[in-house]
This record gives sequence, structure tokens and C-alpha cells, in this order.
Amino acid sequence: TNSFKKNKLTTKWKRYSYSFKSDGTPVALILNASGSSGKIWLDGIQYERGSKPTEFVCAPLEGRLYTTDPDGNNEYGSKLNAEFAVTGKKGTAGNADFTLMNFYKNTLWEKKLNVKAGERVKLPFDELKLGPGTYILRVKYEVKGTVPYYDFYRFCIIKSLNGTHATKDLYACLFDAKDFRTEERLDLMQRLGFGGSTSYGPGKACDPMVYELRKKYNITGYTHTLTGAPHLTAKEKSERHPDYIFCMNINSRVWRRPAERKKIEELEYYSPEVLAKMEKFAEKVAKACPYVRAWSIATEEEGTIPCLRKRNDFKEFAKLQLAFYRGIKRGNPKAIVMPTGGTSGYGKTRGKDDIEGYLEATKGKIKWDAIPIHPYGSIDGTLGAGDLDESIQMLSDSIAKFGYGKDTPIYLNEGGGGSPAVWGDGPAYHYSGGQPSYDQGLHEFLHAAKFARQYIICLKYWPRMPHFNSWQNVDRTVMDMNLTPTSSMFGINTLGHLLAKPEFIDDIRPAAGMRGYAFKDDKGRGVAAVWCTIDDVENGFIRGPVMRIKFDGKLPEMF
Repeated sequence: TNSFKKNKLTTKWKRYSYSFKSDGTPVALILNASGSSGKIWLDGIQYERGSKPTEFVCAPLEGRLYTTDPDGNNEYGSKLNAEFAVTGKKGTAGNADFTLMNFYKNTLWEKKLNVKAGERVKLPFDELKLGPGTYILRVKYEVKGTVPYYDFYRFCIIKSLNGTHATKDLYACLFDAKDFRTEERLDLMQRLGFGGSTSYGPGKACDPMVYELRKKYNITGYTHTLTGAPHLTAKEKSERHPDYIFCMNINSRVWRRPAERKKIEELEYYSPEVLAKMEKFAEKVAKACPYVRAWSIATEEEGTIPCLRKRNDFKEFAKLQLAFYRGIKRGNPKAIVMPTGGTSGYGKTRGKDDIEGYLEATKGKIKWDAIPIHPYGSIDGTLGAGDLDESIQMLSDSIAKFGYGKDTPIYLNEGGGGSPAVWGDGPAYHYSGGQPSYDQGLHEFLHAAKFARQYIICLKYWPRMPHFNSWQNVDRTVMDMNLTPTSSMFGINTLGHLLAKPEFIDDIRPAAGMRGYAFKDDKGRGVAAVWCTIDDVENGFIRGPVMRIKFDGKLPEMF
């Protein structure tokens, strides 16, 4: 990791450069800005070998793709009116070799044209009768005196949903009220099929605008943490309001500044005074935040609550949980109260013992309203990943031993992660990084496939499991600053249409290395999703097996 120095920006264009020594591993450039207002404009990014920057050189010809929707997110059935504007130094001309591709990299249209700077080329995409999805336009530029070079452009066709399909809460991600073009982002998310979200702490839960926008765009909130102190403003938190200090006493994850670790007392044991304070605090916050519908003390508590982190003392933590439960219910009797914000992972070796510890320690004293987990790394077992289906079934069987049957909701309020960019596989939050171009590589293709698989598995357990937060950022891995969605969003849109209110029928296991699920939609029609789980296919080394289906009998035959 290389940390660059901070620069104070001005209102005039200025060039900045940084250098670092590469160790041969992938490089991610992450730029952060501090400040409460204003916009930052970037241009002319150049990445090169050497200790000093060379003069910036523009490509002789560049271009921009225009469609009816200014952001390229066109409604299915409407005209595209696609045009390509060529830019460059006046008088510059050359060849542009256009290739239009779909998600599967199938070529749909191609043509080579002689173009010049300042020209606007009409593209015959309306004649292609394109269906919903994301489309990539590759342009190969050939200009005399330069080596041929490529650039990529995208547009989308969306068959919009309106936020009323029964499964909308299942499809969820992170969003903030202060994102660039927030409302346009949320409108696009609703069109694509999203309807759920999660808020934990500063910048997410404490901004009233979040709740106004959620109501406007029909977004349901899941899991707010009490120690995130959603009743306080960001200023009150930064000035260390007494309520926030109490949250820091309880939950070490609230500590944003390492220097404070020696100054803030960790509460490892809970005296009667602490428990009374917790109960009153929970009641006060629940009353102050009636818009919060689901509460937990914290999230991934097994690693952040002192008595759990140090010695797995579920009985001690249960004292705090009971006080928290009583306070929230007095402050808001309709609130959903949970034993945890979700365990960090869930499986035989991670998370299962923690959930059982919470339920065992509180058994016979209270009945929790829902059970959440964070099943990171669980998809379908491919490439060493966990199996989400097995994890959910394991959780269902586990909590049933403590009296939590099928009437108890299960929330997956974190658990997706990953990125359409190849550098997203590290342990840090670098998966928030976007892609360097609008080309689509294998990693983005797999990102889309994995998300579709995860949500198909979730539909098996819907409506008991109404929510899966993919833990994707609405300003990077869901879509970029141009509001261009990543390919994964169209799998969700497809499922929102095909299975708006599904009934699970049965698992499909036609052969080794293949998996599927059969559903019935709300009109009584059958829908089956089947895919391959062979590692070499996932890596792109070999093609997947071909499955043929005969529909001429009472039941389909697969062979």
C-alpha cells in the first residue's frame, strides 16, 4: 500500500503527479476527498513507467456515444436514436472500426467508416430490434502516424420495474443520501428492480434525507445498529456526544480513531447501572427514530463486543441484549429486534456457534423477531466458495432447535461483496473500485453470473428470507459516476420480471457439476434456472456442458 500526500485543490486546473515502486502485484488508484461541499473535476489521467511524468498526450481521435437517454439507460421499446460524436484536433481524420456486442460478446453489428474530428455519425441500432440488456460498442481507431488503438462505450436497454414487485426487498445494496445525482441513481435502481437497503452508522443512518428518499422510492430498510447512534448528527458524533461515548464503551467498532483506544473505557462486564442505562438509551433512540424498523445492538458482534471478542461470553452479552430488547420495544413496540446485526460469515466453522450462543443465552426470556447473518463467500461451491443454499438450510435447522421455526424471518443483510473489476478479490474494501474502461472482461461476466446465482438461491427461501444485501456500492460497483450500470444489474432486472412472486417447486440436479432450481410464477407458469458449477468452466479454460431438454411430454426430459 502506498499513501500519497494530500493536496489542497484550487478553482483552476493544475497537474498533480505521484510515483511508487511496483512489487508486481495489481495496482488500484483510489482517490478520496474530504470536505462537505463542492465538486472535484478530474481529467487527463496518465499511468506510465518512470520516476517523472512526461507531457500528457491526447489520442488524435476520440468519441462519445449518444442515445435518447442522456445517460444511455434507455427504456425498452423506445427509440435509441444512437449517434457517435467524433472529437479531436480540427482537421484530424482516420478510420473507425465499429463493433457492437452484447453481454455474451456476440457481435450484433459492425462497420468500418472514415471519420473526422467534429463529425457526428448516425448508428443504425434501432434497426437491430435489441432486447433488454447492456451493450458494448468497441471502436478501433486508425489514424496515420499512430499505432491503432481501441476504446469502448456502453448503453443499456431496461425493461423497467416500478418498485411494486413482491420480491423487491430481496434485491438490495448500499446507498447514501449524499451521492452524486442521488435521486437519479435511486430512480435507476428502482427501474432495475432494487428495493432494499441496510444502514449501520455515520453517513448512512443519521441523515434524515435517507428516510425521505427511501419512502419516495419505496426502499425498505433492514438492520440499523443502536451503537451507530442514528439519533445523533455527524457533528455531534465528531464532538463525542455522551451518547456516542456510551456506544464506544459498548462496541469497539465505533472507535474511528486508533488514538482513542487507550482513552475510551471498554465495557467487558455489565453492571446493573450499565444495563439500566442501556435500556433507557435504547428506548430514547427508538422513540427519536420511529422510521427505523429493524434494530440490532451492533453488527458482527463476535469480533467487536469485548465480552464476546475476548472470551465468547454469551451469557454476559445476553444481559445487554435483554436490556436492549426491552428498551427498543418500549420506544417502538412495532420494531423488529434482532440478537445481532449479522455474523461475519456463516458456516460450520464461522458464525454458526455465535448464532446458537445468542439464542441459547436468551432462550425462554425473549423471542427475537428475525435472525440475520452475513454469508460472505457463499455462492454455489464453485472455485472453493461456500454454498449459500447449504448455509441457509444450516441456519434454518440450527435456529429451529431453539424454537425459531419457518415463521421467523431470516435476513442476509450483508454477504455479496466482490466486484466486476479483477482487483476486487483482496481482503480490503478495494472491491469498491470501478473498471478502467467499458469493455467487459471475464471477471465482470462472472460477477454478473454469481450475483444471479445467489439471488436465485435466495428465491428458494423467499418469502421467509425477504432480503439479501449484496453489499455493493450504488456509486461504484452497481453503477459508475455516469450512471452506467454494471452487467450484474440486468440479471436482477430479469429475475424481477420472471419471478416477481415465485413459489419454489424443487431442486434440479441433472448431472454432476450442474445445479438448478424450479419455480412457479404468480401466473402458474414454470420457470427453471440451471447452471454449471465446474471450476475450469468458471475460469474460462473450457466450455460448459450442453444440456438438451425435450418438452413434448407431461414433464420435461433433460439429457
